[in-house]
Amino acid sequence: MKYSTLLLIFILTNLLACTYDNPESLCVDRALEQYGMRKYQGEHIQDWNDYLVKYEWEGDYYFQLVSTLADVFMDPTNCAGVEVFKPYTEESYSQFEQEYVYVGIVGIR
Repeated sequence: MKYSTLLLIFILTNLLACTYDNPESLCVDRALEQYGMRKYQGEHIQDWNDYLVKYEWEGDYYFQLVSTLADVFMDPTNCAGVEVFKPYTEESYSQFEQEYVYVGIVGIR
C-alpha cells in the first residue's frame, strides 16, 4: 500500500508538471519570432517602439506591425506569416476592418 501511494503521487506530480503549448501561444510565438520582437508585458510604449497587435477574425488570429515613429501600419499576417490581403482588394480589407476583434498588443521591439 505504501508503494502504491508513492507511485500514485509520483505519477500525479509528473502529469501536473507537463506543459502543453496551445495553438494560440504557438501562433503568437511564431509571430514574435517573425517580426523580431519580444513578448509585450504592459510596459509603456515609447514613440520609437514598434509593436505587434493581435486580432481575431473568422476564427483565426492575425498580427499587424505598427510603427509609431514611421506612422506605418503593415498589412495583417496570419499565423503562418502570410499577408492576408495579397492581392489587395478594397472589399476584403473593408470586411476585415469591420469584423475583426482587437485582442491586444502582444509584442514590442
